Amino acid sequence: MPWYQANINNYVNQIDLFVLALQHYAERKMLLVVAISLAGGIGIFTLVFFTLRRIRHQVVAPLNQLVTASQRIEHGQFDSPPLDTSLPNELGLLAKTFNQMSSELHKLYLSLEASVEEKTRDLHEAKRRLEVLYQCSQALNTSQIDVHCFRHILQIVRDNEAAEYLELNVGENWRISEGQPNPELPMQILPVTMQETVYGELHWQK
Repeated sequence: MPWYQANINNYVNQIDLFVLALQHYAERKMLLVVAISLAGGIGIFTLVFFTLRRIRHQVVAPLNQLVTASQRIEHGQFDSPPLDTSLPNELGLLAKTFNQMSSELHKLYLSLEASVEEKTRDLHEAKRRLEVLYQCSQALNTSQIDVHCFRHILQIVRDNEAAEYLELNVGENWRISEGQPNPELPMQILPVTMQETVYGELHWQK
């Protein structure tokens, strides 16, 4: 009993030290868990941030450019800046294909526009010639065809064809002219025939 009383304080002190050591160990473990959790949270946030940033630059922005370029092409505007073809994904290939398609559509659009303009000019020219022919037929629609009828026809042709000089020779008796000959312009000659018979010549300068 005296031995127990003499050593009890020592045992109590050892137990207190052991409990204190366990408490410090648990606190260190808790701090380590907090530090690891904080580092993991920061890492996840950083990963999400850079992932969203990469998606924005390599997916969202190119898609917006593609939509804008498509809308401009829909309205016949082919002057959009070329899409970025350097992207290391399918959007880069899509941008390259879209640029080629846009270039081909632009060429086709210009070709169709030129063709429409040419056809429009041809239609206007055909309409004008039909009007000239109609006026000439009206001038010939008289009871008596004489020199005055042909002179009227020459006047109609000269006014509509912007000719400087017109001359119609029929046989040896008829020589009708409109305007003044220009020595600096070549004289063009067209035989006047009907049923393979030559009745005269039409001279003109334009």
